[in-house]
Amino acid sequence: MVLMVDGLLRRNGYDVTAYEDPVAALARVKAEPGAFDILVTDYNMPEMNGMELATEVMRAAPRLPIIITSGFISDEMRQRATDLHVGALLQKEYTLERLAGLVHAVLEQHRGGG
Repeated sequence: MVLMVDGLLRRNGYDVTAYEDPVAALARVKAEPGAFDILVTDYNMPEMNGMELATEVMRAAPRLPIIITSGFISDEMRQRATDLHVGALLQKEYTLERLAGLVHAVLEQHRGGG
């Protein structure tokens, strides 16, 4: 999944830093909180889920927009994402069709102060 998303975003003109390990990704964001424009993460990962990662990233880089993908998006997940000000949730089955456009939309919304 990481390689697919990396390739998809690169083909759409984005400079990508990809991590398979959420702990390593979090450490990088903590070390360089201003180095990234957006975080795209999966919900189901080893060691911490996407919502836990989003919570920790928000502490280190509170203005960094986040997109979380998941195979199943529950009402509870939607509420938690809203509470954390996550930029978007994306049903994983739509990743290929919608991710690049969603990244663009979330970045534009973030730049516009929305």
